[in-house]
Amino acid sequence: MTGFGTPRDVKGKHLKRIWELEFPEEAADFQQQPVNAQPQN
Repeated sequence: MTGFGTPRDVKGKHLKRIWELEFPEEAADFQQQPVNAQPQN
């Protein structure tokens, strides 16, 4: 994913923050699950 007209962040932290702010529901799916978490399906 690239930003729309935004400078590319090499480490991806800036884009990740934008993604979390714009799409909190979708961003939650990409977060690391706890090791002892139950399967989501």
